[in-house]
Amino acid sequence: MAAVSTLPLALFPLLGIMSSTEVSKNYMKEGYMTFIGGVMASIAVEDSKLHERIALEVLLLVGTDIKRLLRGFMLTTAFLSMWMPNVAATALMMSIVDAVVAEMSSKLSRFFIISSSRQDTFTALRVTLLLGVNFGTSIGGTGTLIGTNPNLALVAMLEKIYPGSDEITFSSWMMYNVPGLFLCVIIAWLYLWLVNIYFS
Repeated sequence: MAAVSTLPLALFPLLGIMSSTEVSKNYMKEGYMTFIGGVMASIAVEDSKLHERIALEVLLLVGTDIKRLLRGFMLTTAFLSMWMPNVAATALMMSIVDAVVAEMSSKLSRFFIISSSRQDTFTALRVTLLLGVNFGTSIGGTGTLIGTNPNLALVAMLEKIYPGSDEITFSSWMMYNVPGLFLCVIIAWLYLWLVNIYFS
């Protein structure tokens, strides 16, 4: 019965009976409903292993060049963080970083004796990629309303402080924040590449 009681949330807007905002108000605040929807979406993504498919496809696309690898990790993490909790996106990508660096190191060690300086290079690469993942997660969370909890808190505060103002919708939030998200990822990528790899 509990599941059936939520059917109007999906059916009423689809059938044109009521808008999603009006229906949500009968259950709880719209911000909470958005959060619940985001949690459900992230559970579906994790359960279907879609996040792993996205991450691996991007890595296959960018190859093993360090600059492209760092950029690929950061963009993938930022994208995943837009739709799932930051902690989950970080945990997923950190495990993939460790696997990729370990694979690169093991393949190289089959043909060459890895010196201490080369080992330091792999350590620096791992640290840089892990930092890139964390930067990407923090930046990506700003891209959607459900990306991180403070986004929903901000919307709720604005509605309370400025009740007559225009409503902040999911699409309007993305239109405003996604361009800045990409810009921030590029700046963070350049910073990490220059500081941790190029000048180190």
